[in-house]
Amino acid sequence: MPFLLSPDPLSLEQRREFRQLVNLIGDAWHRNKDVVKPKVHMLFHCVEFVEQYGNLGAYSESSIESAHHDVHLTFENHGSSGRNLVYKQRRMHSDIIQRRISRIECGHIILPPIPRLCYMCGQPSAKYLNNDQLHQCNVAIN
Repeated sequence: MPFLLSPDPLSLEQRREFRQLVNLIGDAWHRNKDVVKPKVHMLFHCVEFVEQYGNLGAYSESSIESAHHDVHLTFENHGSSGRNLVYKQRRMHSDIIQRRISRIECGHIILPPIPRLCYMCGQPSAKYLNNDQLHQCNVAIN
């Protein structure tokens, strides 16, 4: 649970322990000759994600699950489109976009704040928009 719920970056030791845990789960699944389930397979991608971004807990699964449910239901509601999957997907995307726009217009979805830009060079000053590096303005002051 500390690997999945903590918003703090994982230490090198925690990353090593997480990798070992995922390998243990994968090995146990393989020894039982069970077909690897998508969620078990996803754990291996989680290790890669932790290596690249430092943690998992700061990224919530609930919004992804909610969006997946919304997409699935919307896609199924276009059953009258028959077997034309491209047409069903276009209609599904259109419906979802229309709903999201109306939620934004009604104020139910708040837009993210506009990032602060450097007054000298116009580049974002936030670390997360600069590959996690502090912004350093290269514009010379006259």
